[in-house]
Amino acid sequence: MKTLFSLLLLGLFPSLSVQGQEKIWLHFDADSPPQVFAASRLQATLEELGHSVSLTGSEGEGGPSIRVDLVAASDSPALRAEGFAIEKDGQAIRIKALEATGAMYGLLEVAEQLARLEAIDLIQPSWRNPRFPFRAIKFNLPWSSYRRFPALQANLEACRDLRMWGDFLDMMAENRFNALTLWNIHPWPYLIRPTHFPQASSLTEAELAEWQNFWRSLFRMAKDRGIETYLLNWNAFVSEGFREHYGEGNVDTGHHFIEGIDSPLIRQYNRECLTQVINEYPELTGLGVTLGEGMEGWSSELQVDWVKDVFFRGIQAADRPIKFIYRAALKGDHTQNRQAIDESGLGTPESPIVVELKFNWSHGHSTPTLVKAHGGGTGEEYWTDPAPTHHKMAWMVRNEDFFRLRWGEPDFIREHLRTNGQDFVAGYFLGSECYIPAADLFQKPGHPSIHWDWAFQRQWLFYHQWGRLLYDPSVPNEVFAHSYDQRFPGGHGADMVEAFHLATQTAQRIAGFFSWSWDYTFYTEGFLSKKGFLSLRQMLRTDTTEPRFVSLKEFGRGKGDFGERLTPLDLADALERDCQGALALLEAIETENAPLLGEMADVQAWSQLGLYFADKLRGGVAFNRQERAAALASLEKALGHWEALSQITEATYQASSLGHLDGKPFHWKNFVGEAKKDIAWARRQLAP
Repeated sequence: MKTLFSLLLLGLFPSLSVQGQEKIWLHFDADSPPQVFAASRLQATLEELGHSVSLTGSEGEGGPSIRVDLVAASDSPALRAEGFAIEKDGQAIRIKALEATGAMYGLLEVAEQLARLEAIDLIQPSWRNPRFPFRAIKFNLPWSSYRRFPALQANLEACRDLRMWGDFLDMMAENRFNALTLWNIHPWPYLIRPTHFPQASSLTEAELAEWQNFWRSLFRMAKDRGIETYLLNWNAFVSEGFREHYGEGNVDTGHHFIEGIDSPLIRQYNRECLTQVINEYPELTGLGVTLGEGMEGWSSELQVDWVKDVFFRGIQAADRPIKFIYRAALKGDHTQNRQAIDESGLGTPESPIVVELKFNWSHGHSTPTLVKAHGGGTGEEYWTDPAPTHHKMAWMVRNEDFFRLRWGEPDFIREHLRTNGQDFVAGYFLGSECYIPAADLFQKPGHPSIHWDWAFQRQWLFYHQWGRLLYDPSVPNEVFAHSYDQRFPGGHGADMVEAFHLATQTAQRIAGFFSWSWDYTFYTEGFLSKKGFLSLRQMLRTDTTEPRFVSLKEFGRGKGDFGERLTPLDLADALERDCQGALALLEAIETENAPLLGEMADVQAWSQLGLYFADKLRGGVAFNRQERAAALASLEKALGHWEALSQITEATYQASSLGHLDGKPFHWKNFVGEAKKDIAWARRQLAP
């Protein structure tokens, strides 16, 4: 079935003349796909309110009108790229923007205000400019994928489905994301047949043509929604066809920490591949490089030389300029990589290289304080001594912490943006390595709460809050509450947004209390580390990541002076207050709507997980104080909360593959026995 967007774009959707409250004249550039996309949303909103809409006409025809005008920067100096202004003059509403993407956002803003206010004369004049110019999604692809386990490869069909991508790109545009970054190990054989290495691609001509149609359609669809596209790869690998026919190189086997193989032929192959991709895909915005895997044994000098010789030369040989993402070194000397960026000749002050750095390694939803970065230290070499002029940073907020439970904590996002929005920052990436948000593998099939086609639609609040706040951190919670009310009947949006805010603070509080590094070393919603379930014994030994938290080890018997930092007892009290507050909000909601009940179940699950953690903290303090009865009582209470968590999630979620468990199935009920072991261990250790 053709979507409203595609019908408008093709000029096949006629101006409607349905009887309504009033005819609205809607003026926009029908040759601008981003404007067409947003105008379709606005038209639908107007018609839901009972208006008829004319997509043609002129201002002299009378009646209310909504008009888009692209203006010169010299005429509207307050506007920036992707910004917009809404002006009113009687019954006329004018949306001003510098270019099509800003016009699209202005049309979407008018549609949103209309849906919320339900009257065209209540639309408020305003102007908006994006807080961050780079607002990206990291999307790992399931072919030639970095990780290998069933939950990732189960997405192969969904990620070849352009319907999924249409819905995903719609979501991105509506939430003001403007960059889609696509990651896998070795993408070239799926895009081109290399001119000088034709046998490097093992695809038949028909198979390659099908892939090329997929890529061209995807890049065009993204551009039609004002979204840039980037391909990022792990670089020193070659295809199986290349090694078979040309005799050398590391292929993608799923084992990436291997001795690096380098040669002039391997460099030529990779360099010519990326040049050919740039030339054959004019709607692709840019490329990116990541240094590390496949380069074991290489010095920083050799890694940097490889990037210069392959990527920089390959880009400069292309028929057109592109944008570039340089991922901060995963190991080695940041200073040498900074020098390579400065001397690359690729970035300009107007179009800087984006340097991606993993904010707090693989667990960005932990603390808004930059404590550690992949590659060592905090990566400050990239933005200090001197400040950059031809590149800017973009924080990678990796989520390897919650895939199953929905999340929504706007205050955490606002604090993150406020703390880390310095002049040298271009923006943020959001995404995962151990989760592909396409096929939903978590919910029990046929469960009545399912009202989505794709996994990312279940996590709509995560994308909604991050995207809208990256564009404008002043967006109030009322906007998110209205979005709830648009999706779920009953007018419970404000309570649900607040309940998620209270309950999902649990995620940051758990992740902030422990020390971790790469993906599998921690999994917040499962209360797991690489060693397995986070036992009381491990909690007693861990350091914290959040600087404001006091560990159980440091707190000891609680005799020290910890100033304004949160002790384990303070943290336990905050967890109990907020989680009980979330549960109280749910108690007041009366509904039989199954999708809303599914959302409420996740709030309950986060709350029970938070209460479990709170009582386990109290048990740890009592353990350190050698208070046997108090320790055992707290751990028994904690067990009760874990059992409640297991029961809540068993009603909605099935056991499913998890990378943190080497691909084995995960469900909370599988760890009830581990929670019981804490009690048995404490009882033995504190034997009278």
